[in-house]
Amino acid sequence: MSIEVWAFSEKINVTKELLSKVSEVAAMINGKPAAVVLGENVSGAEELFEWGAGKVYVVEHENLRGLIPESWADALAKLIDKFNPKAVIIGSTKNGREIAARVATKIGAGCATECTDLTYDKDRDAFMVKKPVYAARAVATEIIKTKTAIITIPPKVFEAVRRGKSEGELVKVEIEVRKPRISVIEVKEKEIRGVPLEEAEVLVVGGRGFKSKEDFKMLEKLASLLNGQVSCSRPIAADLKWLPDWVGLSGHKVKPKLYIGVGVSGAVQHLAGIQGAKIIVAINKDPEAPIFSAADYGIVGDLYEVLPKLIEALEQAKFHS
Repeated sequence: MSIEVWAFSEKINVTKELLSKVSEVAAMINGKPAAVVLGENVSGAEELFEWGAGKVYVVEHENLRGLIPESWADALAKLIDKFNPKAVIIGSTKNGREIAARVATKIGAGCATECTDLTYDKDRDAFMVKKPVYAARAVATEIIKTKTAIITIPPKVFEAVRRGKSEGELVKVEIEVRKPRISVIEVKEKEIRGVPLEEAEVLVVGGRGFKSKEDFKMLEKLASLLNGQVSCSRPIAADLKWLPDWVGLSGHKVKPKLYIGVGVSGAVQHLAGIQGAKIIVAINKDPEAPIFSAADYGIVGDLYEVLPKLIEALEQAKFHS
């Protein structure tokens, strides 16, 4: 049986991203890249051949209807026991992290989470990963020596690479999947205004410098002029409930081309969530605000004076263009 490295996520688009790295790592060990598709995602299984999978394992089972990590982890663990991949790379989504932890426990494997890079050390016969630690102030290197390595990688770390139409082996596997102890009564899709934060190319983020929710309309106006998306820091969403989601270590980790933080102090947890941004602009009246240490451009001033002038300048620029 050939050596394999697997990519898995409950989101097909994330599996495509992971396959770009899985293909690279599989080549390091003279192995083959493969993917796993479970439950209701089976309709998208064959398209994964175009994104680098040489083989796709598919499991359909009534207990995989609805995404319940308990059952999905049971199915993935049984697949690993049956086919013995060298490593399983799992998308670090909310459900992916839970599935990875459960699978690692079930099979007794080493598990490294939230990794940003992966390679193989031939001398050690082990996988080596890099991951941010201490709120992204340092990078740790971890070595996984177990028979199978379980590794989670966040979405958008690697770019999905379409390799053109190719043929592969679709393997339909019949296994018994444990019935979950909980059941899904109803699923309600979360309302998303605009594109998901992780996909936004321009992100305008408000912090505690704002005095009221009503004042966020200025942010919305700025974002509209820049064809961007509005978000906030954790206190605005978690404490004040002005917006449903926030940017930061405990929220969404983003990689926009342009990030503008308005009234955001820049706690380490927030900075960890925006470290992938290409250009960071900070607007804050406190010249000692930590966000200025991470900013490419900074404006020291009261947001209630700066924002209207910035909006006016952008409106004039658009009018004259």
